[in-house]
Amino acid sequence: MSYDGPNRKYPRAEFLDYSDGNYFVTVCTKNKLHYFGFIRDNKMYLSELGQFLNYNINSLSQHFPDARILNYVIMPNHLHLIVEIDKGKTSANKNEGQRPNNLGRLNRLARISVATGRDPTKTTHHNSRLALVIGSIKAAVTRYSKMNNIEFGWQTRYHDHYIRNNHDGDRIWNYIDNNIINWDKDCFY
Repeated sequence: MSYDGPNRKYPRAEFLDYSDGNYFVTVCTKNKLHYFGFIRDNKMYLSELGQFLNYNINSLSQHFPDARILNYVIMPNHLHLIVEIDKGKTSANKNEGQRPNNLGRLNRLARISVATGRDPTKTTHHNSRLALVIGSIKAAVTRYSKMNNIEFGWQTRYHDHYIRNNHDGDRIWNYIDNNIINWDKDCFY
């Protein structure tokens, strides 16, 4: 079996498994349309969809006990988050005492390698903890918009950056805190 799909550059870092650490994540709306509200006088006014997104961000730890949002900002057409994934609190602890089904995982990896030509021993990041956390936020907002007949769409991917040290974290934290007042200089404006 050969893979005839588009040959895209893989957006995730191959050396990270995205299951532990702090990540700076940016997620944009489709075509960078202003679905989440507007900024006036250096204050963000959330739309109904923006309020629902805010609620989901604040309740994330109820669904993912190993994930916390340390800081975030919702902008008219994107959001920035600092996501902490703590492998020590993983929900896999629910399966303690159960024997892992490694054979099923190996079979799945073998099918992936045949279909895509990728090495099955390398980590696949499309199902990493970070991807699941971001995907759940995106899915919840999309479902809400459809149930309430609100026009909406996400960009298909998101940008992530592994926070390497305190200096890196402080710089990103300040960027998030000042994002609204710097809106007119923002590349997403």
